[in-house]
Amino acid sequence: MKKIAFFLAILLLFMLPSCGTNKQADSSKQDTTDKAEETTGDYLSEDTTVTTDTTIDSIDTEIEDEEDTTSIVTTATESETTKKQDTDNSKNEIVSGGNIITQNPQTSTATPIPPHTPETNKEYESITCIEATTKKTLYLGSSRVNESVSVTVPGDWTLSGSLENGYKVLRSGKEIGTALKSSSISHTLCENCTQYNRFGVKLDHCIQKGSSSYVQRLAFTNKSGEIIVFSVEYKYVSAATLQTMRNTMRSDNLHTDPGLGSLSLSKGNGNNSILILGNSFIQTSKVGEYLEEMIINGGKDCKVTAVSRGYYTLSSYVEDAGTMNRIKAGEYGAVFICGIYGINEVYDLKYMKEACQQSNTLLIVFPAHNESEEFINEAKKQYYNVSFLNWKNEIDTFIDKGVPWSNFCRDDEHKHSKPLAGYVGAHMIYRSVFGEIPPLVNSNDQAYFSSQLGSYINTGGIPCTVNGEVYYF
Repeated sequence: MKKIAFFLAILLLFMLPSCGTNKQADSSKQDTTDKAEETTGDYLSEDTTVTTDTTIDSIDTEIEDEEDTTSIVTTATESETTKKQDTDNSKNEIVSGGNIITQNPQTSTATPIPPHTPETNKEYESITCIEATTKKTLYLGSSRVNESVSVTVPGDWTLSGSLENGYKVLRSGKEIGTALKSSSISHTLCENCTQYNRFGVKLDHCIQKGSSSYVQRLAFTNKSGEIIVFSVEYKYVSAATLQTMRNTMRSDNLHTDPGLGSLSLSKGNGNNSILILGNSFIQTSKVGEYLEEMIINGGKDCKVTAVSRGYYTLSSYVEDAGTMNRIKAGEYGAVFICGIYGINEVYDLKYMKEACQQSNTLLIVFPAHNESEEFINEAKKQYYNVSFLNWKNEIDTFIDKGVPWSNFCRDDEHKHSKPLAGYVGAHMIYRSVFGEIPPLVNSNDQAYFSSQLGSYINTGGIPCTVNGEVYYF
């Protein structure tokens, strides 16, 4: 028994180290596990991208809700759409579970709503327009004021009619529209309207549906507020034609200023008597004779005296005591003086001026056609308060406009003025003194004068138009 007990004691001693080692190993294993679990727990607590399934679903739901709301607002009102689009153009941030998720607008699945476009009837756009091959200028004149609207149109357009009845617009003889004066513009029946302004003219371009086809309405408003309306079949006004018309339209004077009433006898001593002083140009032109006829035919109470002395100048009349004394005595209401040929006449003009001032007689420098332009301008500079009625310039303007020089001047040594020039001079004096267009003369020459001077007979102004057609409205 003792042997058995001793053996068990020895065995027990050998077993004790083995158990301690295992326990230590188990303990070490547990420590390693604890450290691993501890490390893992720290990583998870700092990870903001890994969340539970419930959190992700919640975020996705919020994003979808945000997109649905955007779509509804966009559909509801256009103004709210603009506001929402402005918001979506910036970064949208959604807060969920303490985490911030950035939504990129470009990845949004919301369907954009197109901007509102007003519905228009564009049936006319299918019409093929005819392009112009040539161009010309029309002058649309006013019957009330000295003003016209000039505009370039297709060369095969013409206007047929009159001021009283209106005009038809013809293309190669075929009627394609009308041109009329209007008191106002209405846009009630217009499908498309555009307005342009250029050089004092306003153009309202509108498209209207006519009884059988579309028309293009071109309403020109001049500086005076008068409206001239073209209504032309749609196909005859191409985009290029319209552009040409609006780029060339402008306000022009129909003619030069007629100066009506600029030299009224009431501004002087009140004597109804006119004196014209000059040389042989007064005689050959018959200016005094035509003026007297106009005064008689116009029923005016006024006497005309025209003095024609060969080679006389302004200085010659200043040295004529008899003439100067009659002027100083106030025998005439107005004196029209010709004859400035040099610096002496410029200097002597002051004596004629002083004589007229003494009797409150109107003094008007009235240059004949052979006088010096240089010394006329010098006299204007020195005597700026003396009136000038430039007979010479009026004749030259007509010549520049195309009336032959030979119709105004004789082909002699001094190029004396002919009756056509005299009629122009008489016309100038009459309208400046009496403030109205003179009546026709009884002379057999009236038909000839009218053929050469055109509208000047009735307006007192020289036409400003060149190579253009003038129509009055």
